[in-house]
Amino acid sequence: MAEENGYIHTLSRIILNKTCEHIKSMMDCSYIVKRISVNFAVSEVRDEDFCKDINDIIKKSGIPYEKIAVEITESQNESDFCIMKEKINELRQHGIKFYLDDFGTGYSNFERIMELPFDIIKFDRSLVLACGTDFKSQRMVYYLAKMFSDMQYSVLYEGVETMEDEEKCRQMCANYLQGYKYSKPIPIEKLTDYFEKESA
Repeated sequence: MAEENGYIHTLSRIILNKTCEHIKSMMDCSYIVKRISVNFAVSEVRDEDFCKDINDIIKKSGIPYEKIAVEITESQNESDFCIMKEKINELRQHGIKFYLDDFGTGYSNFERIMELPFDIIKFDRSLVLACGTDFKSQRMVYYLAKMFSDMQYSVLYEGVETMEDEEKCRQMCANYLQGYKYSKPIPIEKLTDYFEKESA
């Protein structure tokens, strides 16, 4: 509804601001926070203030830029691609990481993916499920992941729900795993349950 009515970027700014404030409070309490990612819609990248808005919020929070990652899905639109490339390059100069979200669903153009400076490729849960159907699918996903890994991308598998999912993904060049096996969505106040504090 927010995207349909033109409020998606306002909502994203609120979420990013709350995220940065919470990370800062955790760091002030000696929690070790490596990185937290925030999703943005492709439509937001078209906003001329996209980079400024993200930069201003992170800078105001006082946390290091590398603590924040931006997740974005690939766009089929040629003009979106050019704008996205420009915006990603601008924000990466500050140390912000970028994730390509939902790889393996819908439209995927390898040429464009290689041109965009993503740090992590997120393999959609549908690919994890496909690996359980037959050996051919599993080998195909493995070689896709290996290709990205060989090109210095990190590979993250979404939708890991079981020990079998976890083991399967570990065997397919996984750098990161995400899913209900580790946690279902939680209130931000419970986030500290999943982090450790620095030792004295």
